[in-house]
Amino acid sequence: MKATSKRGSGVRFGQFELDLSEEKLLKRGLPVRLENQPFQILAALLEHPGEMVSREELRASLWPDGTYVDFDEGLNTAVKKLRYALGDSADNPIFIETVPRRGYRFVAPVQRLPSPAGPDAIHSDAPQPASNITPGAPAPRSNDTSVRSSVLCSPSASETGTARSRT
Repeated sequence: MKATSKRGSGVRFGQFELDLSEEKLLKRGLPVRLENQPFQILAALLEHPGEMVSREELRASLWPDGTYVDFDEGLNTAVKKLRYALGDSADNPIFIETVPRRGYRFVAPVQRLPSPAGPDAIHSDAPQPASNITPGAPAPRSNDTSVRSSVLCSPSASETGTARSRT
């Protein structure tokens, strides 16, 4: 199973961001090392936050039919690696809760991130040409006098005759 299938571009939870298109986990913008199976488990859990994902569903997504492995040991090891990467614990879960003998549930709040725009997308923050400016014409003047009035020079102390000499 590819983590990018049927999913948006990414998910944010806690201090983490899971970039599904790049298949990487970031913590405060820095990459976190995460092997493929723990990544796939995290992606599956984040696809259904708050819902239990069964051990059987995870087995089917991680090991295709005809693969012979010690499923329980493999899944338990992958979940341990995932919890380690997230700084989570089975005893006091922040992110991944174990549903004994049944599966796992992602329990932290999740924020879906928008998919990146395609190359033909128009970005609203892109500079727009100024249609009211003619090339070669002087720049329009501002009617704002606040800057000009704040720069007015007041007479110096010597000009007003109030200067004191230090002797």
